[in-house]
Amino acid sequence: MKSKKWLCLIFCLAQLFSCTNQEKSQSQIEVLLSNAVIDTLNIEFKHSIDTDALIDSVFFVFLNTGNEVVGKVSKIRFTENQILLADKPNHIYSFNLKGDLLYHLNEVGGGPKEYQEVSDFGISSSRSELEVLDLWGFKTNIYSLASGEYLRTQKFDFYPTSFYPLEDGFRLFHNGTKPNGDYLGIDSLNSGFFITDGNNEILQVEFPFEESHVNRVRLVTKENFFPGQNGDVTYVPLYDNTIYKYSDGNLRPSYYLNFGDRSLPKDFLANFTGHWREFPRTLHESRYAYSITDFLDSDSHIFFSFISGTSPYLGMYDKGSGRCYALPPGLKIKKFGLSVKPNSIYEQYFVSVLEHERLENILSMFNDQKNSSELAKVPIYSNLLQLKEQNRDSNPILIFYSIKSLTKF
Repeated sequence: MKSKKWLCLIFCLAQLFSCTNQEKSQSQIEVLLSNAVIDTLNIEFKHSIDTDALIDSVFFVFLNTGNEVVGKVSKIRFTENQILLADKPNHIYSFNLKGDLLYHLNEVGGGPKEYQEVSDFGISSSRSELEVLDLWGFKTNIYSLASGEYLRTQKFDFYPTSFYPLEDGFRLFHNGTKPNGDYLGIDSLNSGFFITDGNNEILQVEFPFEESHVNRVRLVTKENFFPGQNGDVTYVPLYDNTIYKYSDGNLRPSYYLNFGDRSLPKDFLANFTGHWREFPRTLHESRYAYSITDFLDSDSHIFFSFISGTSPYLGMYDKGSGRCYALPPGLKIKKFGLSVKPNSIYEQYFVSVLEHERLENILSMFNDQKNSSELAKVPIYSNLLQLKEQNRDSNPILIFYSIKSLTKF
């Protein structure tokens, strides 16, 4: 935390190289967005790159569950040989990489081996354990990663909204405030980031809240931790354009998202004096870029979501060329007429989820507009119809794709 090295990207992304006390060199890369200025209300992307031309090596994985039907996917993670995902009805599914079901957790309830909701889940590969965060039960339930068998429960007395199990048995927590936004009165519990031991005892805290902030703003987000390709973990704080990495027991600045005069000021939250319900409207009217989420960092590219004004965007940074773009909230796969948003990373691939309901709706739209003889001549319709036929269990479809370097354009 003491040593920081910034690498700036004008209007978009700046990487901060962590360093030792002996390393003092500094380098700076400046990159402009395609339109130079982000117009948050009426941005034009006609000068932007063709995202379909960026996508390479697309393949699909169909989830085979038999009589089970997977609901809307809320999170997806990978091990070397497993796909794990949570859906909205608070289930967790484990599949092999071919999409065959290994086991299904549906332990909703108030019992000692059950959870009230899947607030988040994480994987400890070295311990072969799957952990489920139950916010309302104030506990983490631990299961066998291989079989889904219940192992144990660890309670906690704070209010985390997301977490990340570490390989040494410790855990990282992103702490929110109580649902009514009250200041808890205990300094250690009024911080945004916790490191705990295996018993969820707090060892270290970072990003302290101030009483005036917490009483006025509900500090809650859905997800704040994102695994990288090299075993490290990215942490995205609330209302902060600095992105951190945790590795080898240290939390260090790693990237800075610089939106120029659209960047959310550091004192924006501190200077807010209204009721917490008014905070979202204040953000919208400010037209600052905020709510950095879904920060996916591969060896070649970074994708991240953000909001400016009331409009969502997808940011893409190409490490090879040093170029950065603000894109519509989706990458185009023209062959299938799909717009997809990266949800996770597996090896060199980004992964998106195509919900079965969305596939059905697109096909219905075609059917409403054209007759069968006309549809037979539409390649996109034929390709989507083939996807539906292959998806025999009507589950979400996983789309894997690699991204070409912008140096080729």
